Amino acid sequence: MTSLLVVVGNTVTYGDQSVVPSGPRAFFYFDREPAYEVCEVETVYDPRLVPLWLKALNRGQRELLCKSAEAFVIAKKLGHPDVNEEVAAKLLVAFEKTEDPISKRSLGIALVELNYSKAANAFEEAFTEKDYQLCTVLEPGLGSWKHPSTIRRNLERLKNKNTLIPWRKLAIQVLRNAREASAKSQLVEIVTNQRERNDLRLAAANALGTIFTSGLVKVVEDLSQRNREDDPFSQLLAIEVIRQHSSEPSIQLVKTLAGSTQTTVQSKALEQLQRINPQFVANYALDADAMKGFTVTHPNANVRRVLVEACFQITSVETVATLASFLDDPHPQNRQLAADALFALAEKNDEFKVAVVEQVQAGLRHTSWRVLEKSAILASYLEMESTHEQMLTLLNFERKEVGVAAAFALKKFNLKATLPTALSQLTENLNNTFRLDDDQEIRDYEFRCLQTQHLCEFIGRQRFQEAASSLREFIPKSPEENGKIVQHPRSRGIAIWAIGRIYEDKQDKKLAALLKGRLTDLSIPLAEFDDVRLGSAYALGWIGDDSVVSDIKQFSGRNSPNREIATACAWAVEHITGEAIPLSSPYRKLKDYDWFLRPSTKYVIDLSSAP
Repeated sequence: MTSLLVVVGNTVTYGDQSVVPSGPRAFFYFDREPAYEVCEVETVYDPRLVPLWLKALNRGQRELLCKSAEAFVIAKKLGHPDVNEEVAAKLLVAFEKTEDPISKRSLGIALVELNYSKAANAFEEAFTEKDYQLCTVLEPGLGSWKHPSTIRRNLERLKNKNTLIPWRKLAIQVLRNAREASAKSQLVEIVTNQRERNDLRLAAANALGTIFTSGLVKVVEDLSQRNREDDPFSQLLAIEVIRQHSSEPSIQLVKTLAGSTQTTVQSKALEQLQRINPQFVANYALDADAMKGFTVTHPNANVRRVLVEACFQITSVETVATLASFLDDPHPQNRQLAADALFALAEKNDEFKVAVVEQVQAGLRHTSWRVLEKSAILASYLEMESTHEQMLTLLNFERKEVGVAAAFALKKFNLKATLPTALSQLTENLNNTFRLDDDQEIRDYEFRCLQTQHLCEFIGRQRFQEAASSLREFIPKSPEENGKIVQHPRSRGIAIWAIGRIYEDKQDKKLAALLKGRLTDLSIPLAEFDDVRLGSAYALGWIGDDSVVSDIKQFSGRNSPNREIATACAWAVEHITGEAIPLSSPYRKLKDYDWFLRPSTKYVIDLSSAP
């Protein structure tokens, strides 16, 4: 099975982990029998890049120093193995050598990003309060490396009431990076002083929340109890200060803050409760007396996200109805998250599946297009074939997203009884035209195309002969009318694939000649679309006309740039003639990031070391 397109949604992550596993998605695929593997590709970095950048570094010119430093940082983040401690040492030499402040700043950023703590002494020597911009690079790095004199200097800055605001903010950043506990009293004083600037207070609160995991309950009590009119920022500061606390008194404080009238405070409070125990958050959504608006109608999308995640995490049948209510969430990622959660629960055991199916059946009777769309996709994955009549009625729903989901469900159900209606809808879509100079018309056109693609695939898999004449309309390259469905490349590709399934082993020479024209059309500047060529390759294989084998074969090199088309052609040749086209040896290709300097000649990769 070859996946062509993922239509809906992304996996929502929480920290470094996915809270809810990715669930149902509407997708397209071409059948392949037998399934072919594609050639293994190992992407590698050109080993000549780093020496080239080092040469540029040695030139000592500002532009080359800055660009080289940036290149090393990007390469390190991308995983270039040659950007190592040896490179960092050479960056340090360049840092010590240059007197240009801009170059020094760029090289300093690179050394911090590469976490080269051996640069600490050079940073301290280069430090001067006459260059604030340079200090914003050097001192936070020194703080991360816990450099003693830097920590002492910034403690003094924070104590001195005459220190300018930018330097105070820098001091807070340095002490936070150093996790300096002795800064506690000064940071608390800033946070609790409502006459201080809000940005300074927030920076201090963030530092306290980073450094301490206990001991700040009284500070948070004071902040959370302040009158909002006098100090409107206090509750946000309170939740920031206490974000790593997990004692019982701190939990109670966070629960109080979750009831704040400020949705940003609610969001942060719920996130903290979720880290401690998801049940605390789920209770807000499940307990009618304690809900206080913690439902799908809550105005903050992040609050709704946390509620969905927590309801999934506690793994209770009781939460299924609540999760289903979030299929109507205004935010598309939250809707997908709720659908993912329901599907994951349904897979746990029969009890959960019964509860989820019940909610999906109710969802298919809902008035909201959002619920209908997600319920249709869920029904298809839960194999709820009994809902096929509802899917047929939803094909022409006012919101085209619902019609797409219904078509996908019909394809998944794969029931012969629904073919006539599917063909009728396909024919209607073929006759529709759209004004592609209007945003709404463009949206409608795109969704009609998606629906058409699902219907074509369904019809092809069923080899529905009655659809042959309609599917043939997708073969011509030139669109007949502006906005007609037939001109969409993927619609044409899947329809042509479906024609091949219908004419399997019939060796229709006229049809094969038409499709050969689509596969081999590389004319400039209007070459045929790859989706159409891919569908044509499969269709030619199904049709089985051996007179076109030589034409197919010319695109079957399995180390070709377009590996999908090459794979389809290799399959088609074997399907027609029995001649297997072997998988080529694994090969390597270069990773490229449009580097500011690169070797002037093409790098030839040695294949002898490939497995």
